Amino acid sequence: YIAQKFANAILADASPYVISTDGLQALNAFLDELLFILVDTAKGLETSRIKAAVYQTFPTSLGKNAIVEAELEAKSYLDMGGKDTMNHMGASGQPSCTSSLFNADSDETRVEQVFEQFRAKCQYYSKLGERLGSPAGNPNNAINVPTLIAIYVTAVLEHVAEYVLQIASTIADRQDHADMVTVREVYVALLEDRQIEHTFETMILKTQLQKRFRNSLIMPGTGSRRRFFFFFFFSLFLFPLI
Repeated sequence: YIAQKFANAILADASPYVISTDGLQALNAFLDELLFILVDTAKGLETSRIKAAVYQTFPTSLGKNAIVEAELEAKSYLDMGGKDTMNHMGASGQPSCTSSLFNADSDETRVEQVFEQFRAKCQYYSKLGERLGSPAGNPNNAINVPTLIAIYVTAVLEHVAEYVLQIASTIADRQDHADMVTVREVYVALLEDRQIEHTFETMILKTQLQKRFRNSLIMPGTGSRRRFFFFFFFSLFLFPLI
């Protein structure tokens, strides 16, 4: 979602720091799990559902400001000729899978399919990334995530990422001889910030990072069983345990 050069540019606006590789990995892992939470909470692809999910996840100024940024990006997309394609047709001439097929709370497989499509599209449309995803998503996935909605959610993730980087830089200011923002500063920022801590508390990432920093006095979070299995191998790849 966020490339190192863009993370460093954000940090440079207010601090002398650059971000380490493991710090960037932690930030992107946080955004990845945050995306899953938003998709799982929204249970739909309309902007109204996404907006409600953002407010529910961040019922603070962080959520409000993220929505403002998302709506500005969506308006810019529409002003440039983009379309709100909630009802567009698939290649077969039949309606593509839209939110009406994504509202069953018990349909965990569909939530994961929607998440995978969002992941590919958000990584592609991120202005702070390297366009590693795809504008079409996974062609083997029947779910259609409209471009407008993908851009909207991407803007939310970008705003939250910038906020986390700013908090992490203030954490680095406390350290003696710190010259970069590492995974530790990102971890402490997510733990301590009042606008993020409650969401981070439920994440699998918190448990993985806490195991890495075994001297922490904070008890592990209690992320859902479903998300545990979904993110387990991804987290171990980023943060191998010794």
